Amino acid sequence: EIKGEKMNPRPAANKEYPSTVSELITVFLNINAGSANAQWDIYLTAQTTYSFTSLHSSNSALPKLVKGNVKIFGNGAIFANNGTTNNYRFLYVGEYSLVEIENLVFQDGDITSVVNSWGGAILNEGYLTLHSCDFINNQGDYGGAILNADVNNITNHAELKVYDCNFTNNDGVVLGGGIYNHISSGQWNDVSGGLLEVNRTSFVSNSAPSGAAVTGGGSMEITNCSF
Repeated sequence: EIKGEKMNPRPAANKEYPSTVSELITVFLNINAGSANAQWDIYLTAQTTYSFTSLHSSNSALPKLVKGNVKIFGNGAIFANNGTTNNYRFLYVGEYSLVEIENLVFQDGDITSVVNSWGGAILNEGYLTLHSCDFINNQGDYGGAILNADVNNITNHAELKVYDCNFTNNDGVVLGGGIYNHISSGQWNDVSGGLLEVNRTSFVSNSAPSGAAVTGGGSMEITNCSF
């Protein structure tokens, strides 16, 4: 069920309808090869499980998005780890990418085999907005489900907005069971940080030594949420 505002398709955007993991990887590669500000509307197959079997690059199952204005219409689809490996997250949003995702499930992402693993399901270094997404059983050292951070210190800015989502049973091995919000300027405990806005979102049974649901520095606005 989609709550709150729904994303609107864009008539001028490139339209893609990937029904398999390999087709989705090809779409991401095409986005990276396109112009910097090109618009892409991606429609996943309704109620379909996209089962990832290995990482593609940068400890992620999908290619890191390095450019583009991208909307992903999940239609209740599931991004799932096939259970044979634990060395990747699903999505890596780069510093110059603007991504918006609606109605997509991220399940069993696990990057804990990587030293100082960042974001069990998503690492965001750019501009990411999530609507009505579910994060279930993901694991990472910093951000069991999501890390919002410019880990490469390129733009010193990362922006994450989360609306009407659910975070359930995610584990941050070091910090942030659900979300860890931070921009590193050389030290993980630096007081600077990313911009994080969370509204109408549920956090249930997430765990971490510090910040079981959400933690970090920078600017954080959390309203109308349940814990």
